[in-house]
Amino acid sequence: MDILLYLTAFSTPLSLDIKEYIPAIEGIGLSLPSEPLMIALAFVFLARILYKNNYTLKISKHPITLAMVFYLIWMFITSVTSSIPLVSFKFLASKLWFIIPFYFFLSQLIEKKYQRSITFFFAYALGLSIVVVKTTFKHIQLGDVEKVSHWIMSPYYNDHTAYGAVLAFFVCVLGCMLFIPILSKNKNC
Repeated sequence: MDILLYLTAFSTPLSLDIKEYIPAIEGIGLSLPSEPLMIALAFVFLARILYKNNYTLKISKHPITLAMVFYLIWMFITSVTSSIPLVSFKFLASKLWFIIPFYFFLSQLIEKKYQRSITFFFAYALGLSIVVVKTTFKHIQLGDVEKVSHWIMSPYYNDHTAYGAVLAFFVCVLGCMLFIPILSKNKNC
């Protein structure tokens, strides 16, 4: 089960939107291979709760958990009363297959073994590094950074600000992971 989670983390930055490659599929926004893996993780987690009944209730009382549950309940209510319920329920389903694996499932795994969060982070970072290398080579080939900076990271990211935000987050966290152990050995810190 851990391998499926790490595979999902690795494949997320490398995922491609299906509607970019199959225009005949109108109205289906699905990133392959990450979203089917997320759906599988959600079902595995729910099946695990039903059969083993080993969900830790500690996280259930956390304010973020309560806010997410309220959000999902509200989305369900608005989906029922929507003028286009099919679209609303599809949106709710897409939120569920992001929230269940990456909040509820991952929190359960991390609670049992914290090292899994670091492995998860590095699995995502490894996939992201492939995108960074490909994007950097495209920049080198095309030259003019200002003209191409809005689309150069496609098909992996559809927006340069999302790509930049992910890079900033991962560079900061990787920097901390690399340098904090060194600083903590220094007695002056």
